[in-house]
Amino acid sequence: MKERVYFLISMLFTLMILALIGNNHMPTGYATFASPDQVQTALNVLSTDGSMELLAEGVEICAVVEISSETTYYYSIIKTGPTVDMAEEYCADPGQDNLIIKFNSFDDLLSASKNPKAFIAEKMNTGYYIFPSNYVSIGGESSCPASFQQNYCAALYVDFSKTEIADMGLACCANYELTAEQQAKVDEVKKGKAGSLQSPMDFLFSTTGIIIIIMVIIFIVIVSSLVVLKPKNPLVEYVHTTRMQGYADEDIKNSLVQSGWDEKTIDDALTKK
Repeated sequence: MKERVYFLISMLFTLMILALIGNNHMPTGYATFASPDQVQTALNVLSTDGSMELLAEGVEICAVVEISSETTYYYSIIKTGPTVDMAEEYCADPGQDNLIIKFNSFDDLLSASKNPKAFIAEKMNTGYYIFPSNYVSIGGESSCPASFQQNYCAALYVDFSKTEIADMGLACCANYELTAEQQAKVDEVKKGKAGSLQSPMDFLFSTTGIIIIIMVIIFIVIVSSLVVLKPKNPLVEYVHTTRMQGYADEDIKNSLVQSGWDEKTIDDALTKK
């Protein structure tokens, strides 16, 4: 019993460690190589974020994904109705009316697709850069025409407040006032995000999920220890052993009485299974 309990606990720990390793198997930088299909899959996931619904019709985002010093992929993402059209093509010329976002590695793209809000807030100029275009000058400053604000800024308000947008250095969008239609759409998308359930795997590898796993393991260890360490009744063990050897209960009782055991204690031991 004790060995089986320890084996179970060891297996739980091993599975948890393997799962954590599997969930974080991709190192940063150029260490993770990706094919065009893998890049497009990650971009497809990113394009399903609710904030994309706030982009203006026909707006283009050029996604530049650097896989290595020799390999870079370019994807043109164009808002068409409730969805986006995506095509692998060069789209990073500085003279275009689009927003050019360069992901510094495939790992950064995966991080963005998993949690766009955290990525935008925490990874500017480390995980991604905004490249120059007709809307953005060298250095990342936007010329901030009304068309840029109307096309792109509303998407930020799904996840960020005006103050947060300003703190990220995006003054152009922080100064933008949403239209009534855009505000209604922002509220709708926010409500949808708040009501969506976290996926089981995301929850499992979240801080809360890991804490719960650890608490369950500790509980199993404590309960198992109590079971393993519970003292055994030597008289019950004696009765069990002699029965296995073929002795009748009457013979066992007579032998114990002769050895000085009282009858009530003997009867109690005989009734234990």
